[in-house]
Amino acid sequence: MDLIQADLKIAPKDCSISGIPKLPCDSGDNSTLASPSLAMAYVPVQQFRDLYDINYALQAGTLFKELDLPFYGIGGTLL
Repeated sequence: MDLIQADLKIAPKDCSISGIPKLPCDSGDNSTLASPSLAMAYVPVQQFRDLYDINYALQAGTLFKELDLPFYGIGGTLL
């Protein structure tokens, strides 16, 4: 397998490469850090049960059968 070096367009702010744009968080304006958070996520630990076969899991995009849910793409409602 050949590995290809990524063509990066941005770099950390302490990087001295010229011509690379700064990230929005590099402005030095820390006022947004003082504002309260908008949301908190609760992410339970995934249990290793009811797993797909590895070959099917690569096609499905998940190893876990319980996470393999249909995507309808119609704004969150089922017709």
